Amino acid sequence: MDHRLRLHTVFALIIFLSFTSSLFAGFSVYPRYIVLDASQRMVPLRVNNTGSQDLEVSVEVKYGYVISDDSGKPAIVMDTLSGEPTSAAEWIKPYPERFILPFGEIQTVRLVAYPPPGLPDGEYWARIIVTGVPRKPPPTAAAGQGKGKSGLVMTQAIGLPVHYRKGNVSTGVEVTDFRVTPSHADIVCSMNLTRTGNASFAGRWKIRFENEEGKVVSTSTFPLVVFKSFFLEKKFSRDAIPTGRYTVQVEIVSDGKNKKQIPTAPVRLSMNIEIP
Repeated sequence: MDHRLRLHTVFALIIFLSFTSSLFAGFSVYPRYIVLDASQRMVPLRVNNTGSQDLEVSVEVKYGYVISDDSGKPAIVMDTLSGEPTSAAEWIKPYPERFILPFGEIQTVRLVAYPPPGLPDGEYWARIIVTGVPRKPPPTAAAGQGKGKSGLVMTQAIGLPVHYRKGNVSTGVEVTDFRVTPSHADIVCSMNLTRTGNASFAGRWKIRFENEEGKVVSTSTFPLVVFKSFFLEKKFSRDAIPTGRYTVQVEIVSDGKNKKQIPTAPVRLSMNIEIP
């Protein structure tokens, strides 16, 4: 679609905890996961120039969230359409929006939510895009330009999720098409996830393989986020799982100890398989 820009990312722990995408490491931003509500409509965002050059920094608010493609790989959708019912991009504002950040220094940006009157209960999303460009090109770039060559100026960008919660919020996941399929090289676990309630689900999913003797031969835990729907697919090498019959157990839970995450009842799935 011409109104969407899909940025494919690596599904790592940082997606669950902070949903951040750092293209370069010239500066850092904290906090990485932001939740606002009626009791806290402003949060300070600290931008730290960890590089060796002064930066021209801009801060934008866009509507974006995590989805998955047909192969189960996560992607970030940046939607330019206004009027999405879950978008907070139009009414969360950064102050300042642009500034010069000398190397080694920290700038505080205030993120302030101005929710419209009559906003229904639920959770609303946006992404804060912080972009930094060196004020002066590096010496190699300047020298190259003097010889008629184009220099490379590195742009740095960090995307941070921000959530605004209004009133009573709830979340959860429904699972359909749960499958565990052995192949000659891998064991593929897949499922379709649909978010319930009026807020995004953030938590983790755990899978373990238990043999006929009741011994757990393999266990893994992964971060999980579901904004609307998500096709999850994960491959496991057969090197760690010998031939035999197994009970595969999957548990999907939220992190109730994290105050920023909404507690939910765990979802448990089980399937018997045979690995030839």
